[in-house]
Amino acid sequence: MKTVAEIETKKLRDREHVISTNGEKSFFIYEVDGEFPDRTVANFIVSKDVNMVWKKLEPVAKLRMNIKVRE
Repeated sequence: MKTVAEIETKKLRDREHVISTNGEKSFFIYEVDGEFPDRTVANFIVSKDVNMVWKKLEPVAKLRMNIKVRE
């Protein structure tokens, strides 16, 4: 993969994660032909023509809670 796109990875909890693509820092996941592969990008080998889509993970707050503990 690193020969067709500029990809930076970082090992977190025994797994390699993509933290930058083409200089844009963030966390990314990828799909190949509309499916999520069962391996990390470092272990993915392109052996035929594929359509690969990189998806940037954006933090989105869905719920905020103020929790007060009574004494």
